[in-house]
Amino acid sequence: MTSHTYNSNFYYFTCDSDAGKIDKGARFYRAASKPEMIERMQERCYTEITGIEEGYFSDCWAKLTRAPTEDDFERWSDEYGMPSDCFIVRAPGTHPGGGFYWVDVTIPVYVPVFKIEAEE
Repeated sequence: MTSHTYNSNFYYFTCDSDAGKIDKGARFYRAASKPEMIERMQERCYTEITGIEEGYFSDCWAKLTRAPTEDDFERWSDEYGMPSDCFIVRAPGTHPGGGFYWVDVTIPVYVPVFKIEAEE
């Protein structure tokens, strides 16, 4: 298992979630403050949100058939605005997922809590 530690001054969020569970391959966004995160989340999620909560992964964020390289970490860092040292990789045999490499994010990622419309 490769682990990276990171202390962030940013807030990370995604709209790619369902009831708090972050989707595999979710797109992450970064904000400088909690109020900015809530505002940007409201804009990006295209629906009224009633709050935020820290999201969770079902088993992992991404599954790879090969070990991630430093280029992968740099690409994810550039694409999502996260430092390359905030990912954890679990090799095959260290999890119940067969021959895949599981990649997770080690910093909190927030998800929206949506307003649920009452059915008539």
